[in-house]
Amino acid sequence: MFARTSSRLTLFFAVMMIVFLLCINAASYLLLSSLIYKDQQLKLKSVVEVEFKEHGRELLDGRNRPGRGEIAGDNRMKPDPYRDVAVPLRPFYMVLDSNGRLIRSNEIDPALAQEICDKFEQSVPLNEEIVHQVLTTGEHKMHLFLSGRAVFQGNEPAGSIVAGIDVSEQHRLLEQVIWTQVIISILFLLVSIGFGYMMSRRAMKPIMQSFAKQQQFTADASHELRTPLSVLHSSIEVLESEGEMLPPFSKQVLQDMKEEVKRMTGLVSDLLTLARADAPAMKLSFIDFALDEEFDRLHRNFAPIAIQRHIQMVVHADTHAIVHADQERFRQLLVILLDNAMQYTAEGGNVEVQVDVRGSLLTVQIRDTGIGIPEDKLLEVFERFNRLDESRNRTHGHAGLGLSIAKWIAEAHRGTIKVDSKLGEGSNFIVTLPIVVPKLKG
Repeated sequence: MFARTSSRLTLFFAVMMIVFLLCINAASYLLLSSLIYKDQQLKLKSVVEVEFKEHGRELLDGRNRPGRGEIAGDNRMKPDPYRDVAVPLRPFYMVLDSNGRLIRSNEIDPALAQEICDKFEQSVPLNEEIVHQVLTTGEHKMHLFLSGRAVFQGNEPAGSIVAGIDVSEQHRLLEQVIWTQVIISILFLLVSIGFGYMMSRRAMKPIMQSFAKQQQFTADASHELRTPLSVLHSSIEVLESEGEMLPPFSKQVLQDMKEEVKRMTGLVSDLLTLARADAPAMKLSFIDFALDEEFDRLHRNFAPIAIQRHIQMVVHADTHAIVHADQERFRQLLVILLDNAMQYTAEGGNVEVQVDVRGSLLTVQIRDTGIGIPEDKLLEVFERFNRLDESRNRTHGHAGLGLSIAKWIAEAHRGTIKVDSKLGEGSNFIVTLPIVVPKLKG
């Protein structure tokens, strides 16, 4: 129980750390990309503005219109301010006509220029727009920032000035920084999870010690109470047998005392069972036994109670199966569930036990036509000392421990227990246990 709680705390801490690190990494990426690319974007806008002023008039005058894909021969008529930077790292520009044909460029690779022309063939670049384009040159990918200005003659486009700048190096640097940050984050997360698990175990230690003391007290108190309760029960029976001359009121008092002692004995027994169940050293004694015999015995034990309360009880158990389980605990599980069904079913009601075997899986359903359980309380019925209706539990002598014990027994056999119920219509407790012994083929 405590190990599961510690694991849940560690998992919650890990999820919170993952969310925190994701936010940090995302914020770092946005900040770094903004810082790294901002200077290049400003430079690109400057190149677009300069080349627009220099070559925009050529498009309006209709000069320099070579065929598609050709580069004008006067590229070097004017000095290139970026000539000292290697191509294509340095900023470059291209002059395109209204049909997207290349008129002029400053020594950009022809294949790269053609690919950029094809990109802008169907649309004229918008002013101030910067496009991040990934182009493949041989075996390498090139990251480019592209921008441009459209040149209009009246309302008709005369062409455009497209400029670009290679940011592959900046992109590579950004990737290296981010990957380094991701690796550091993963290492930090692993260390944090280990530290968080260690701290959660350390924080749970005082609780575990306190729970162990409480557990020991419950077990010791249960043991100590069983003897005086047995003495009280025996003494009351002696008084009953020798109290023929007692007045009716005194006889009723003795009967009430006997019922209360019986209820306290059951409560002490349940507390002792739960105290043992919580102990790590608690072990079940698994043996093989006939399943149908257990349900025959169950029917015999509860048939007089059903007749006394005018309840029709039916048990469908004809499986011829052998199960491997703790026989005493398995019997206790059935008694708890059937007794619970009897207690909350009114006169004239029905209680049905259905047993099914499929492979190694045993399914037991105990249905009743009792008062039912509210839908919002279905998950609470298996909690210890749970009382859906205080007065009802006191009337029937229940302390709210039976279903908790039933849940423990089912889980101790690697099984499950659940309940379906409608208020005023009845309940159906379903127990599933993987305990059936496979039949040998002879």
